[in-house]
Amino acid sequence: MEFIKTGRGGRKLLYNEYTYNVDTKINDTTYWRCEKRKVCKGRIITTNATLPESSSDHSHPPDSAHVSVLKALDDMKTRAKQIEEVTSSVIDKTIDEMPLSICGSLPKRETLGRMVSTEFCPLERISLEISCINHGHVNNKPWLSFPI
Repeated sequence: MEFIKTGRGGRKLLYNEYTYNVDTKINDTTYWRCEKRKVCKGRIITTNATLPESSSDHSHPPDSAHVSVLKALDDMKTRAKQIEEVTSSVIDKTIDEMPLSICGSLPKRETLGRMVSTEFCPLERISLEISCINHGHVNNKPWLSFPI
């Protein structure tokens, strides 16, 4: 059983090569629904994020390739947040660790780049102060003058 973060900040449950989204949460109990909710009635219930108490049958086979891709994408996003690396480096390192059979199921490289670069969060921000000698308005437009 493993949890990953969704693109919108929610959680997704990966269990027995099936993928679940949160359906309802009541106190410490979470009701999960199969990701393929339009065609599958598979459900699972967890309490305090521990192993499932009960589950229902799926109408489709497990998809280990899809689960592996989701894990790889989550790994790339996590690396991009934790380590100050170039986007292409994060993608390359994750792909190098993946089996070749899964690499073909990944999104296009450009899409991966957008996904990973939006997750990047620099460790510190740089602030720049500029001294202004004079300021005012000319023809109702603001202007500044700076020392050279």
